[in-house]
Amino acid sequence: MKTALVAALAVPLFIALPVVAQADPPHIFTPQQQCEATKAVVDMERKTNPHATPQQITDGYMAFLDKKGAFKGLPQATRDRQRQFILDQIASCHLA
Repeated sequence: MKTALVAALAVPLFIALPVVAQADPPHIFTPQQQCEATKAVVDMERKTNPHATPQQITDGYMAFLDKKGAFKGLPQATRDRQRQFILDQIASCHLA
């Protein structure tokens, strides 16, 4: 279970990595897999705040990534794109 959660949480980060290289993201994950990963992020944040807004969920997940050093040495624009990606995924997967 822990491994699945960690893998699910990593999906949005892996999708953002090609953004750093200024390339189109590869189609590694299906839209369903992306939504499942996003749902795991939403569920994780809603355990501590059941009424969290998409912005609060995204802020919490970004804080999680920051603690893991995911954006260390990367430009702020990369972090901003990742934040927007998560917000977009929450909306497109109807998880708000």
